[in-house]
Amino acid sequence: MRKLFVLLGVLLFICFSNIVSAGQTIYIDPTDEKGINKALRTAKNQDGITTVILNPGVYEIKGSIIIYSNTVLKGNNAKILVSPKSNQWFKPPNGIIMNKGHIENVRIENLIFDGNCHNLPPSYAHTPGHKHDCEKIIIITGASNHFSKNIVIKNCKFANAFSDAVYFRFVENAIVENNQISNCQHSSIYFSRVINGLIQYNDIAGITSDDVRVESSRNVKVRYNNLYGYFGSKSNGAYQGGHNLVQVGNQGRSHGYGSTLKNDIQTENIEIAFNTFSGKHRNTIWIDAAGKTPTKNLWIHDNEYVDMPAIERDGYSAENPPSIEETEEVFSTLKKILKRDYTFQYLNIPMDLKASATVVYHNYTTPYSIVTVECEEDIEVIKLSYDGKTARYFVERDMWVGEFQNVGSGWYIPGEFDAKKLKITVYSKNGFKTLSDEDITIEYAVIGLASINLDLFTYISTLTILGISITRSIRRIL
Repeated sequence: MRKLFVLLGVLLFICFSNIVSAGQTIYIDPTDEKGINKALRTAKNQDGITTVILNPGVYEIKGSIIIYSNTVLKGNNAKILVSPKSNQWFKPPNGIIMNKGHIENVRIENLIFDGNCHNLPPSYAHTPGHKHDCEKIIIITGASNHFSKNIVIKNCKFANAFSDAVYFRFVENAIVENNQISNCQHSSIYFSRVINGLIQYNDIAGITSDDVRVESSRNVKVRYNNLYGYFGSKSNGAYQGGHNLVQVGNQGRSHGYGSTLKNDIQTENIEIAFNTFSGKHRNTIWIDAAGKTPTKNLWIHDNEYVDMPAIERDGYSAENPPSIEETEEVFSTLKKILKRDYTFQYLNIPMDLKASATVVYHNYTTPYSIVTVECEEDIEVIKLSYDGKTARYFVERDMWVGEFQNVGSGWYIPGEFDAKKLKITVYSKNGFKTLSDEDITIEYAVIGLASINLDLFTYISTLTILGISITRSIRRIL
């Protein structure tokens, strides 16, 4: 059997290698949805995987952006903003980014989305009889007999939308990773009829409904997320503190919607692990979507509960659900958004830690730099300061906080680069080191023809066998 899995992986690798045989990169400057859609239609007509990069700036839109197969949509410090002058164009099935028909091999990354709901009429949140179903930011769907496949959403920031940040329905092989989501007023991440899914390393401040919802799905892992609540000033009347941190189960009814499918997918092989739960909310983990059962092979373990009773018990299932007392912690006073300690207080001892940095300066029309740091020792925190701004990377948790956006494994610094303004400090448990000029290499990117984007195909190869690995892991554990 093991040889069969290996052979399958090799065949899939060859298959995707043939798909990604050519491609190009398209750069566009700030525009509206028409300009973005024109670039995406151009990408659609290319062979292989094509990357569309939005250069720095604000892209104010009054209509949907349509994504196609074999496309990477990538931001370069770019924000997509719903215009405050918009009509209610995002009624279902329209999202801010959406597909029409079956799609495969898509990645959306490094973008900032602002639904601007606090500057829109509250009525825009609803269609008659259905609350919080308008203004989903990313909607990717397939059909019950033809799933969309190989979809990745990563390194994005989502905020201030009347409905979901990410909504997948009838999708096979899905990753939602390392995103920041705040004040998206239905489910921040919503998987419905997803087969082989990974929701990990996301910071989510939910409101009204769910931080994460997984329903009628198979082989899904929810791990290493920070799940808490939004209590800011931009909620536009949405109920603060009414969210579940995780909801998992078979399809029920939510704000008027429900399943009408015969032989619907049964929820099974779900792992919820290594997450941090914090703050005022309704249910920590609500098992059963609106009372529908069963849920098979649900494994909850190794989560961290901050300022609240731990509800963990190995082997939760439909036959062994948690009690209401265990799952419904409703706080009477407002807690801080997240209690995890972002500060660090290590010994103030200079040390000769082995670390170096590389700065790659891109002198385009809109210049920017990417800073990466390499460490050979047990470094816990990397701190970057530039021109009065700071950012930190917590190595163990793979977490970025601060005033500079991360792009992959590096920091993005906009504008002309000045080496005198850069300071990098690395911290271990025993001391720290501030990198000297000798430790920092400055390189200049060569401007030329865009090359083929192959990293998506590598990611997809991993995704394609994700279902096998999830199923095998859960069975082995249980």
